[in-house]
Amino acid sequence: MIRTALIAAFVGGVGVISAQGRAPAQAVPAFEVASVKLSKSGDFGYQSNPRPGGYNATNVSLLLLIRFAYNLKDYEVVGGPDWVQTDRFDIAARAGRDVSNAELRVMMRSLLADRFKLVVRSEQRQIAQFAMVLARSDGRLGLNLERRADDCDSAGAPSAARERPPFADAGFTMRCGSMSGLSSVVAENIQAPVVDKTGLDGKWDVAVFFRSDRALVSGTTERPASAPSAPSLFDALSEQLGLKLERMQGAVAVVRVIDSVQRPTPD
Repeated sequence: MIRTALIAAFVGGVGVISAQGRAPAQAVPAFEVASVKLSKSGDFGYQSNPRPGGYNATNVSLLLLIRFAYNLKDYEVVGGPDWVQTDRFDIAARAGRDVSNAELRVMMRSLLADRFKLVVRSEQRQIAQFAMVLARSDGRLGLNLERRADDCDSAGAPSAARERPPFADAGFTMRCGSMSGLSSVVAENIQAPVVDKTGLDGKWDVAVFFRSDRALVSGTTERPASAPSAPSLFDALSEQLGLKLERMQGAVAVVRVIDSVQRPTPD
């Protein structure tokens, strides 16, 4: 009996030493509960609602979810089948506790890996980039770009807002924003990096209207006959704001390339 007790004590001691000598594995943050369903609404618009307790979205593409998970722009995600952009999903994910936005993004990565079998990698690629500069050598600006004289506390629409021209099916306004903020909005619209080189500081009201065209990144200024009064965004920046985009080349990190992905398993 004594010998048996000693052996048991010795084996137990080994177990304690082993547990203390091995660093515990860090669990990857994941949602407590998550539902992923194919959206059948047929709507064009979508809603994305990250919040401290989880993430809800309706009619979102997988591309949008990848962008959120890795904090990317559209042009920083490449590869994958067409359905990554065309299929729409409804997401309801609960974290089980209040989490930061950074941790919420990591949880979304876990969800995408689990339900979509998403595998991504990093890669450097050479892509078109643009510098946003003044269009006129005398520095004159367009009527739709107006410097704010106040402290931006007053309410209301941007003072530079103008009526949408005929056939313009796209546009945006910005109230009390910076030039770097404007360059980010332009980058989203042309799907290419845009660097502010205007030298304009302060806050600005902006209104610009143009025709939507995925080929805008080519830099063409030719207007199709179907939209004779709607400029491209490249032309609209010059005509309406007094700015222009100049092409430049440079290596940028395409942060995530889709190696493999599957449509999600049903709930």
